[in-house]
Amino acid sequence: MMTMKAQFNLSNAEKYFKEHLRVGDYYMEGRSVTGEWYGKGAEELGLSGVTNEPEFLRLCRNLDPQTGERLTQRLNSKRVSVDGKGKTHEFANRRVFFDFTLSPPKSVSIVALVADDRRIIEAHDNAVQAALEELQSFAATRVRKSARGF
Repeated sequence: MMTMKAQFNLSNAEKYFKEHLRVGDYYMEGRSVTGEWYGKGAEELGLSGVTNEPEFLRLCRNLDPQTGERLTQRLNSKRVSVDGKGKTHEFANRRVFFDFTLSPPKSVSIVALVADDRRIIEAHDNAVQAALEELQSFAATRVRKSARGF
């Protein structure tokens, strides 16, 4: 199963990294699960291997993780609108990142871990790899004049 959530709040990026990209989960029996850079965009930015906090946070701040230069021309963080009653509302205007979670049904995880069946774990790993390849085919950015795009 895959779930996706757009993250709009830059202040949550550090918390996200600490809670999800470098911690162990209950089903990993104390082992650490780390995020990994993946895909053409990561390659273009010189990112490979395990994600690290400084690179991740720079990227969330719209900065090149290697040089610190701004990646896109615009950096609008809020959008303001007025409703029919004249009340002003602020909305996040920039997606800081997308969180894609790929996981098998709980029953599959339980069977794989209780039976210590590597075949199930390997099948899941292969499915994740195929899903990442498919997701990458949909990755896009709006390219403006003199802007960098992947």
